[in-house]
Amino acid sequence: MGINDNGFIRGLVGPLVNRKVGNKNYLQSRPYRVKQTDDTKRAGKDFGKVSRAGAMIRTCFGEVHQDLHDGQMGNRLNRQVYRAIKTNLDCEKGSRTLSNCVLDRLVNFQFNENCHMQDYLLSIR
Repeated sequence: MGINDNGFIRGLVGPLVNRKVGNKNYLQSRPYRVKQTDDTKRAGKDFGKVSRAGAMIRTCFGEVHQDLHDGQMGNRLNRQVYRAIKTNLDCEKGSRTLSNCVLDRLVNFQFNENCHMQDYLLSIR
């Protein structure tokens, strides 16, 4: 059902989707449903756990990096945690946890790739 929002149409009208972005009204065809395989669903469950763990790490280390991280830090951290969770061979995909994982990938993680404070501190020893 389309909704008139101050002259802009929003919502679904037949096979078309109307959406407002800024001061423009976009008309698109409705996307087709994609049927996910069971393997994709299991990988999604693992990634959900990874994403929550990454958010927890970012929150806990907020005092350390003091919001001086770069824009890609969350993505890089999730990638490293995902690689770590894949080392848990005790569980199958979809039920993996961070327990029994090799977390060595998170050692020396740079919150800001443009500022290598750790490299500087190691060089002055």
